[in-house]
Formats: sequence, structure tokens, C-alpha cells
Amino acid sequence: MKRNLVPAFILENLKNSSMSGSFFGYVISGDIVNFTPAVEKLMKEGKSGAEYMGGMLNSTFGRVTDTVYSHGGFITNFAGDAFTAIFFGENSADGILGIAQSLIDVFTDYKDLKKTKLHIRLGISSGVIEWGIAGRNDGKLLHLKTVSRRP
Repeated sequence: MKRNLVPAFILENLKNSSMSGSFFGYVISGDIVNFTPAVEKLMKEGKSGAEYMGGMLNSTFGRVTDTVYSHGGFITNFAGDAFTAIFFGENSADGILGIAQSLIDVFTDYKDLKKTKLHIRLGISSGVIEWGIAGRNDGKLLHLKTVSRRP
């Protein structure tokens, strides 16, 4: 699936010279459980272990990204074995729980030749998400922050 990883609402606001705002939304944060011990085990295999780990992350996080974008969300960042996704408030709380289950399924359904078992720990929150675009014409930086009040 080909996609622009810059959220469409940011591109639209940039076009209209709107550099900040807020919206009600949901945040799902995910972290692979026991990833560090798995990496340490694979690293003992040298280059092949590192390549295997890279393939594992590409496979799972590729499916995570597809799931998030197919439900109208976007990924704000990946950090090692973790990710953060944001969804607009048009989704219902039940819909977000369904998306979360789909994300869990990416990892519980993961199968490979080494029979690696992966599990993901998710955190879900909702609230007002403030955003801002900083920078000059030569470069832009997107800042997102969750606050606890409703719009």
C-alpha cells in the first residue's frame, strides 16, 4: 500500500497557512513485549540474526501501518520496537477498540521459520490533541501533544 506519511490534515493546513490547532482524537501506543531478549538472542547469530530481526520488524510494523492508515489514522513515530498512532474523533470508542484488537492480531498471528512468538502491549487514550507546525520554508516540523480536556 502506497501512502503519504505526512497526515493529509497537516498538508491541507499548510496549504491554508494554518500553523496550529487542535482536535479530539484517540492515541494508541504499542510496544513489543520482551523484544530486547529476542534481539539479544538473534544478535548472537551475527549478520543473519540482525537481518532476521529487521525482516520481523518490517513485516509486523508494515502490517501495523497498513491497519492504522486503513482506519483513517496515522503513525506519529516508530521508536525501536514501539509506535504511536493517532485517530481522529470521528471514530467511536468501540471502533478504536476494534482497531486495537486488529493491531494485537498482527502480532499474535505472526509466524516465521524460527517460530518466534510476538506480543504487543497497547495503551489507548483519548482527548484533545494539539498540533503545531514549526519551521521556515526550508523545513517544517510537526508537533503533536495530547491534553486532557474535550474541545
